[in-house]
Amino acid sequence: MADAKMSDGTSDADTTDADQAGAKSSKLPLIIGAVLGLLIGGGGAAGYFLFLTPKPENVASIEVAETEEAEPVEYLYVSLNRISGPMLTKSGRVLGYVSYSMEFAVETPEKKAFLDLRGPELRHVVNQVLSQKGSGAEDNPRRIDFAKLATFLKKALNQHFHDDVIAAVNITQALPL
Repeated sequence: MADAKMSDGTSDADTTDADQAGAKSSKLPLIIGAVLGLLIGGGGAAGYFLFLTPKPENVASIEVAETEEAEPVEYLYVSLNRISGPMLTKSGRVLGYVSYSMEFAVETPEKKAFLDLRGPELRHVVNQVLSQKGSGAEDNPRRIDFAKLATFLKKALNQHFHDDVIAAVNITQALPL
């Protein structure tokens, strides 16, 4: 097919060659600019990290103050598995029930034996706390506030046994029923 002549006297083949040459030459400054930008930015970042960041002190010159550390306490645990309790709102409305498993940390074998002998009494006090205190968080009563519940349980158990028997309460599992 013959080249069609345009009104200015050029053909289609002439204009496409000119457009391709213009496209190649217009990409070259863009590529050069991008490469220069990366070099300048990379050089600036390298200069910052090499010259402007604070230098760490010589580790050998730092004197470590010796402090007496307390002996870590090896806790013994008394387990209480599958005890159910209601999820309560502040007003006392029941939202549902939860099955808990928990461990009570004690510091001595005598306290562990004391709690082991009083298993039903321990279960009764835990059930009493779960039924009277809301276990839900302040902002959402359907979400269990484990820290608040553990604090309530520890306080109630130590009051009931008239001694600081319980060192910590760990709620190991909470399943909705």
